[in-house]
Amino acid sequence: GILSLILWSLLIIVSAKYVLILLRADNHGEGGILALMALVQRSASRRGVLVLGAIGAALFYGDALITPAISVLSAVEGAKLAMPVSHNAAVIATIAILIAFFSAQGYGTHRVAAAFGPIMIVWFVVIGGAGIWQITRNPAVLAAVNPIYAVDFMTANIVIGLTTLGAVFLAV
Repeated sequence: GILSLILWSLLIIVSAKYVLILLRADNHGEGGILALMALVQRSASRRGVLVLGAIGAALFYGDALITPAISVLSAVEGAKLAMPVSHNAAVIATIAILIAFFSAQGYGTHRVAAAFGPIMIVWFVVIGGAGIWQITRNPAVLAAVNPIYAVDFMTANIVIGLTTLGAVFLAV
């Protein structure tokens, strides 16, 4: 039931929210919170729209600042499982990776993409291979494709279902 909740939450949010709604909201081919603010300002010239746009831009910049740090730190912390090192070494490695990453960005994101593209291909192949291996060991997990398991899980105990749904959205 929980696996079905994760699967269907991902499918619905990606399909409905991003593909059907957010990809259609653009300002002459540009997207994002600033483009949405420009669209709203054309239809309603209120001070509240400007405040909401500024809040959205602040959230955007805050997310742009903290997401790389969290992602790299999480990856380094995960690598600590394979190579036990101290917490201080993990933080230093994270800082070094972020400095290298942001320093390279000044030469163009195409160069960063060229460097990380092959790494990401290997990463996705490894994850896919591990997933296929686990599915062959326990093919019953494919039953999660049936949304009835998610509905049954949610209706069996509403309190536990809603609590679990909060954790499911962390997966999203």
